[in-house]
Amino acid sequence: MFEFLFRFERCRRPRLVLTIGPVSEQANPKPVSGVVAFHRPHSTEVDIVFQMTDSQQSVLTLTAVDKRGNPVPAMALTGVTWSTDTPAVLKLTPDATGATCTIASVGPLGTATVTVNASLTDGTAATGSLAVTVVSGAPVSITVVPGAPTEQP
Repeated sequence: MFEFLFRFERCRRPRLVLTIGPVSEQANPKPVSGVVAFHRPHSTEVDIVFQMTDSQQSVLTLTAVDKRGNPVPAMALTGVTWSTDTPAVLKLTPDATGATCTIASVGPLGTATVTVNASLTDGTAATGSLAVTVVSGAPVSITVVPGAPTEQP
């Protein structure tokens, strides 16, 4: 598991934490790694490159922590909504509470951004996003395509 910290409008309020679960094949779950983290010099922020194949899915989990990393009760989050800017590449299936969301590749290759919005019980708005790149999986078949026939020299 890897945690991705979201920033808020007010930095002294609790932070939203997105935990990326294991990536698995949609038809036959097999945990694989798909996350690479980059730390910026002189910063506590982390940039994430999240990659999965066109036949995989993963579960994103949302929690909240305060500025010192201590957990904030889940009841502090309300109105959680998940969205993607490219539904042709990535399908989102949030659970009933909004605390988790399964992301699944639809088929075409490309990049989609997942955005989550939530409110805290004090009315503070929190938002964050994660870029997901869908790449081709391992080949399962090959095709031989002939060119047009020509006369030999």
